[in-house]
Amino acid sequence: VIVRILLRQLRANGRNTRLIVIAGAGPLGVNLAKNILATPWMGIRVAGFYDDTLHEGSIPDKGLGLPVIGPLSKLSFDARCKEYDEVYIALPMRAEMRMKEMIRDLANSPIQVQYVPDIFTFNLINSRIKDIGGIPVIGVYDSPLDSIGHITKRLEDILVSSIILLLISIPMALISLAVKLSSPGPIFFKQRRYGLYGEEIYVWKLRSMTV
Repeated sequence: VIVRILLRQLRANGRNTRLIVIAGAGPLGVNLAKNILATPWMGIRVAGFYDDTLHEGSIPDKGLGLPVIGPLSKLSFDARCKEYDEVYIALPMRAEMRMKEMIRDLANSPIQVQYVPDIFTFNLINSRIKDIGGIPVIGVYDSPLDSIGHITKRLEDILVSSIILLLISIPMALISLAVKLSSPGPIFFKQRRYGLYGEEIYVWKLRSMTV
């Protein structure tokens, strides 16, 4: 917490910041810029975009106010001459050859290069990234719990729920009495739902409505 507070103060005074540019002024690049500007505590300043489809000086998004500095072919030259700290390559997947050229051209520059995968193409916002022998794999439709995670989650469920039930046992007893005295009918309301692998489960709730 102390480190974060100190970094906030430093970055508020213009210190400990990084100046970046974004290669690609399409939806992916614009969304990236919006996310960066929405989190100023990270200390990232965006100089603008490099793009082949828009003219130099044009504004891809009026709300951002960030200009197109030049075409992609100019980026490798500017990376050597200007004080950019990082470049984020945010081109669509169809521009694979262009990305390869850019990465090759930027290899001899002092700038750090970050690649932003075009997850919007397949709506992979809720996907998970895993590693298989050093190869990154994106789980498109994936269970959040693997074999070890399932065991850990089950132990956590039992342990945490037992502690919580112990702590709230007296309030639950008083609420149950109030439910029983306030209206005729059972104290609990039983609702059928479906859990993992379609297994039928019942959820028990303290009744809050009349029967």
